[in-house]
Amino acid sequence: MQPLLLFALAVAAFLLALGITRWLIDRLTARRMLDAVNHRSSHTVPTPRGGGWGVLAGLVPAWLAVAWITGVGFGFAGPVIAIAFAGLVWVSWRDDLGATSWRFRLIVHALAVCAGLLMFAPFALYAGSTERLALVVLVAAVLAVLWVGFLNAFNFIDGIDGIASAQAIVMGIGAAIVFAQLGAHPAYVAFALTLAAAAAGFLVWNRPPARIFLGDVGSVPLGYLSGFLLVALAVEGAWGAALVLPAYIGADTVLTMLQRWRRGARLTEAHREHAYQRAAGRTKSGHARALRLIVGGQLALVALAAVLGPGEWPSQLALIACGAVVVGVLLVNLDRIARARIAGGEAP
Repeated sequence: MQPLLLFALAVAAFLLALGITRWLIDRLTARRMLDAVNHRSSHTVPTPRGGGWGVLAGLVPAWLAVAWITGVGFGFAGPVIAIAFAGLVWVSWRDDLGATSWRFRLIVHALAVCAGLLMFAPFALYAGSTERLALVVLVAAVLAVLWVGFLNAFNFIDGIDGIASAQAIVMGIGAAIVFAQLGAHPAYVAFALTLAAAAAGFLVWNRPPARIFLGDVGSVPLGYLSGFLLVALAVEGAWGAALVLPAYIGADTVLTMLQRWRRGARLTEAHREHAYQRAAGRTKSGHARALRLIVGGQLALVALAAVLGPGEWPSQLALIACGAVVVGVLLVNLDRIARARIAGGEAP
């Protein structure tokens, strides 16, 4: 794609997300579509949810334009993915309007991910060999599990001001850099940058103190499309970058789930025990501090991915090792902040 055209698409995605999200704040407030404050909330004022429609208004037209201009996504896979994505948005909006069974949501998430994998034509590797087919099925299954897990982890971080949209921005920029270094299809660079641009338009209204949240209708599709970019990185050979860019979200989620499992807590029950939740607390300054720390760590991961991500497997192993150190330092600092906050008298 021409740089000027890509810039115009990114600006359009940003402005659409910015303007429609601002309009949604008043509309959702008038309709009482609010996240109420309860024992597991990380905010203290009822806040509109469903702002994800603003992100989608900027992002979906941009991705469709990129697909049309570059020719990516046409053929059998395109309509299947479009239908799956529409179903994902519909189920997510239903969940915002009222509780939906987590089992039903998980089934829809899995179906959407399986449809997304068609984009990468995994079975094109099958050349009449049963062993090759078994390997392809195994790889596709692993990618599907990781994608569904990331999607749900991303969905959960929407409760802290600015973190979900900031993560989408930084991961989108990081993915675009690595795609460009790999010489991947130009559509991937455009997809990544327009995702970052639309998330940036939403962040204007979601930064601390947040005036609106994504809601499931925003966080689930945004996590799905971010996951799509990560899978694309892995398929293009940058599997180290695909693992490192979402490493903080993944590590925090896995460690928290393990701790809850050891205590016998229900893993499907909503909670506020993640490191970023404990560090942020319920104050504007706490949310801003947690956001700054996480974005700083994420930028370090992007820098590592840009330097080591496009290399051969030794450099990618080094990338994973360095990324693990960065994530470990980030988690330790979030835990230190949480302990200091609680020691200072704020409720855990």
